[in-house]
Amino acid sequence: MSKINQIENELLQLDGGAFQKLADAYLYKRGYDPINPLGSVIGADKVRQGTPDTLVVLPNGKYIFAEYTTQKEGVANKFKKDLDKCFDEVKTGISVEKIQEIVLCHTSMLSPSEENLLREECQKRGVNLNIFGIGPISHDLYQKYPGIARDFLGVEVDTGQIIDIAEFVKAYDKKAGATPLNIAFHFREEKLEQVLQGLNNSNLVIVFGKAGIGKSRLTLECCNQFLVSHPEYQVRCIFLRGADIFEDLRVYFSEPGCHLIFVDDANRVNSFEYFIQILHDQREDQQIKVIATVRDYAFEKVKELAHSYKNRTEIELNSLDENQIKQILQDEYEIINSLYLNRIADIAQGNPRLAIMAALLAKQENRLDSINNVSNLYDEYYSSIQKDLQELGDENLLKAAGIVAFFRTVDRSNEKMIEEMETAFGISQEVFWKAVRQLHDHELLDMYENEIVRVSDQVLATYLFYLAFFKEKLLNFATLLNYFFPQLQYRIVDALNPVMNTFDSERIIDVMRPHVNQAWQTYQNAGDEKNLMYFIQVFWFLKQTDILVYIHNCISAMEPELADLSKFKIEPNSNISSPSILSTLGLFNHSNENNLQMALELILEYVTKRPTEISQALYLLTERFGFDHESYCYGFAIQQIIIDVLWERVKDGEDIIFSKLFIVVAEYYLYTDFSTSRMKGKGINIFNFTLPPTPELVELRQKIWYRVFQLYQLPLLKKDVLTLLHKYSTSGYSVSVNEIIIQDSSEVLPFIESYLDGSSYFNCLIVQSYLDKLEGHKLEISENDHKTLIWLKLMANFWRCLLCENLRVLFTNKTYAISEVIISDQLERQYLNLGYEEYQQLRQQRIQDFFVNYNLEDYKQFFEQCLEIQQETDRRNHIILV
Repeated sequence: MSKINQIENELLQLDGGAFQKLADAYLYKRGYDPINPLGSVIGADKVRQGTPDTLVVLPNGKYIFAEYTTQKEGVANKFKKDLDKCFDEVKTGISVEKIQEIVLCHTSMLSPSEENLLREECQKRGVNLNIFGIGPISHDLYQKYPGIARDFLGVEVDTGQIIDIAEFVKAYDKKAGATPLNIAFHFREEKLEQVLQGLNNSNLVIVFGKAGIGKSRLTLECCNQFLVSHPEYQVRCIFLRGADIFEDLRVYFSEPGCHLIFVDDANRVNSFEYFIQILHDQREDQQIKVIATVRDYAFEKVKELAHSYKNRTEIELNSLDENQIKQILQDEYEIINSLYLNRIADIAQGNPRLAIMAALLAKQENRLDSINNVSNLYDEYYSSIQKDLQELGDENLLKAAGIVAFFRTVDRSNEKMIEEMETAFGISQEVFWKAVRQLHDHELLDMYENEIVRVSDQVLATYLFYLAFFKEKLLNFATLLNYFFPQLQYRIVDALNPVMNTFDSERIIDVMRPHVNQAWQTYQNAGDEKNLMYFIQVFWFLKQTDILVYIHNCISAMEPELADLSKFKIEPNSNISSPSILSTLGLFNHSNENNLQMALELILEYVTKRPTEISQALYLLTERFGFDHESYCYGFAIQQIIIDVLWERVKDGEDIIFSKLFIVVAEYYLYTDFSTSRMKGKGINIFNFTLPPTPELVELRQKIWYRVFQLYQLPLLKKDVLTLLHKYSTSGYSVSVNEIIIQDSSEVLPFIESYLDGSSYFNCLIVQSYLDKLEGHKLEISENDHKTLIWLKLMANFWRCLLCENLRVLFTNKTYAISEVIISDQLERQYLNLGYEEYQQLRQQRIQDFFVNYNLEDYKQFFEQCLEIQQETDRRNHIILV
């Protein structure tokens, strides 16, 4: 029996309610929108009385009435009565002048005279009439709308792989791990314009890029936008279901007209050349365009298949970056807290759907720890994957998935790799590749040319690795240690980091701990210190106490190094070899308080044995253990510990090396603006941040200033302390927070008053620079301040200004006054808004005025003062350790 006959027979079997649902869907496909089914019972195949059966409101304010019937006899008379009701303004409440069109749908046959009679009834009232009987409806369902035939009649006209946009979105969103297409379009406006231009200029557009970056969403948006400016086109989407698609293509695209074909994931289409052939074979009465997406690793293959068709455009799509993911969270979910944004971005790893799911969870719970362990979120996101694996009932599938997730890419031609994999995991090559093919068919893995398999999506790879090694434990974690460490240590780290960051870290640690303990013991028993150090770099968080004891023993066994420290500058040096004692201790920057303190003490103990590496130790103290953008969340606890531990070594200045180290660390810790970086996958995130003036930071800074000024009491350290104060004063934007600068002045100004002497040019230089820094900062008065508070702030600002003016006078000796005249000041030139020549003329006039009454003795003293100025300038440019 032909498909047309099947459709006609099924239509004849429909009752009135079922036919009305089908007819509404049919008219919607034909462009009648919006559909208002007045005569249909919602949620049931039943009818109810009313006129018309379906109403369509047009943008021009007019209406379309639709009437349906499944009568076999007397259809013309039935429709004549329906028309009379439609034209009865009392029954409809709508004047005849507002009825633009009436549509009649039925499942029988009308004679030409009957159709003519009905048309005349409408024409004499100025209303258009469209009649769709069983013949037109059947052919349209067969040729144009097979989805309706499948959904309403149970007739499979084709393989169901050529569908319209709405059906494609519905089917796509059901796929495992797919980012939903029915979400708002974000970013990509420039790429959207490029693709649309490509569609206008060529008949084949290929959009390629990594998996999960939004190729399908972009292309779908392009199809919709293209239809706006080219309404004559009909869009068909290809949704592969495994069957050969050739016959479907022949049927769908043999008719005249304009067609836009959307081929998603062309790398999975075994016969992409069919679409190229359609483009070659299109007739003069056809205009066919193809837009295809393809994953980056298969682009060259698809490009080769399309090489014969020259009229094409190729456009590469890059991933959404972390800031774009955050912008979506801010725009769609009003999440603005940086901690939430950073955490959700870590979870999502560029995947918008996961970002949205995490955002909804965070909004619902309103707690940051609610998105620390997101095992349940991943289980929900990948529920269809777990269901598929369970229904297939073969544990080798998850084993194979876990292995590929670990290696990320497995190449059949790499015999050494395949043999090692077979030996390590105890899975034969035959079983492995059979499982891989099944996983590829279910879209869990990507297999290319039956040779290379990979998990193209990082998020999915993380989940499969977690499932296989930790949740289901089908693969033994010890295998990775026994067979692939240390040669693949970075692969192990890359696999573990996202798992530890995403899932229940305590549960994962419980799985790893016995195997890590065993490996540790094996290395120690064998005296394999080299591999033990590599092992420590990876698994330090599981053996923190043992590592600290091990490092302590190593340092204790070291012979002290003899070095002339006067030849070394104390400045941070990141050139720390790895693995090494310092690189290992640097791993403890986010350990618990006790282990952190022990690690810091060991770093300082190491410096006593290896003083030439003091710059590497300084790097750890200022960079690894220094401020980051989240330090304020923990009350600057790490920096408090560092200052306290280091001060213990200073011994009130008795240890000159650690005293100087303390001053250098203090200089860095007294800044307010920082830039730090963190590894993010294969990239680096840069964070520029300013410390907030919290009570904990105020306490820390007071402690630092107090201890620095204590060290000034020692003659050997006076210059170092004054140099710190001078760098602070000339730090520019490195110290910029108004409230902090004012708070610091309560420590600095009393020190200046009590201990510095205005007869010293260096002291004058420092104090004047500091006063310049302080001058522009005052306690800010807010509208919300109480009157008493406003008065107190005004008085505080007044007394501070008065004190500063007094200090300016006290610290302006003759040498400093001369330096002000003879040394060019770029800031002054900018302040006065003078050009270079104008400023030089001003300086020359000042010099003439200053020296107008000088005699020989004055000039002798002047040259001595110049020497003092020059010596001080040289000294500041050559600060050494001792």
